[in-house]
Amino acid sequence: MRAASNLFAALAMAGTLICTSVAEAGVKVVPKDTPYGITGMSTKEIGIQLTRRGGSKLTATVRRKIEFALSEPSTCYVREAHYTLYLIATYPRLDGKVSPKLRKRWNAFLATVVASDAKYRQLAIQMVKAMDAATANVSMKNDRSCRRLRSFVAQRQNSIGQKFDAVNRQYVDKQNGPNGAVGKATAQFYKEP
Repeated sequence: MRAASNLFAALAMAGTLICTSVAEAGVKVVPKDTPYGITGMSTKEIGIQLTRRGGSKLTATVRRKIEFALSEPSTCYVREAHYTLYLIATYPRLDGKVSPKLRKRWNAFLATVVASDAKYRQLAIQMVKAMDAATANVSMKNDRSCRRLRSFVAQRQNSIGQKFDAVNRQYVDKQNGPNGAVGKATAQFYKEP
């Protein structure tokens, strides 16, 4: 982020970056939840199936469409920028007859995992909105090939993505750690009564 900010400041001071209001921006979020069934009469049996099936997963994938254009005499600008964020969640669903006590423990565990994933979704949406803002209303003088503006936008996008990855890793580590919500819920679920 710092490198992109420094580049932005340097270009602005050099007078080669101008802000315009010609870019049309858009962010679309496409969520998809895919449950899969597991069975088990004990936490141990359920744990074995969760391990084999990979537990729960939430992935964020961004598709970007950025169109650059040239205005006279030689100013490159972002004409349009559209972002689609795919949030693909895979959650286990406990099927079959289980004791009411085990069902209650399972529901509490899964609710904590889903709540934790809600924060991940928020972080991913913030990332895409930041990417959208990074391409809105930017142009660059003396860039007939649009190479410099493309490079500038790519650096900003990469910086935003790296920042998201770092914040997300920190969040996941905290949540899954022994004092995190998911870590505690997992320990509580597997704790023998």
